Formats: sequence, C-alpha cells, structure tokens
Amino acid sequence: MIAKQTVEAVEALKNFQPESDVHTQLKVLATCVPRSGGGAIVFINAVEDRYALKSQSSSASVGVSMIGSVSLPVPIGGSNANLVRVGSNTVQNQDFYRRLFDRVTF
Repeated sequence: MIAKQTVEAVEALKNFQPESDVHTQLKVLATCVPRSGGGAIVFINAVEDRYALKSQSSSASVGVSMIGSVSLPVPIGGSNANLVRVGSNTVQNQDFYRRLFDRVTF
C-alpha cells in the first residue's frame, strides 16, 4: 500500500501477522534524484518494525475512611491489550534490494 507519494519519493507499507499476537510492518522508502547529465540516482531503504500484543489490567482504588486510610484495588473492565513496538531493523538482505532495483526502469 502506498502511504506517501511526492515528486521525488514513494513510501510503501506492507503489514504481516505471522502469529496471532505478533504484527510486522515493512516500510520501503524509494527516492529518485535527477542527475545533471541526465538519468537519475535511486535510493531505496527498507525498515521492518515488529509489534507484540501486550496486556495490562485496569484497576481503581477504593478508600474506606471509617477504618482509616485503606485502599483496595478493585478491578474495572478486565484487561486491555495493545500493540507495542518491540523492535525495528533496517533490512540488510542484499537480494531484497537487488530485486527492487531490477524492477526500476528508465
């Protein structure tokens, strides 16, 4: 999916879900800069972000003033699950970049 597009650059995103609680996003940024003698220079960079499902329970405190300053945790609404980024790496695979550059035609 194309996320951003300008005259000189395109940013594309691809989402994967290899496991039920793991999400991966591949972001590819391609920049094309014209050369003064004709042609262009193309830069391509790819970053892989990994997300995991993390749960945290919600609770509230209840104070009872008659018996002193006592607070008891009272669960409200169970637990909330959120995707949390757990890693980010620049793609190092030379074959990946070679295949992208093979598709660039002038």
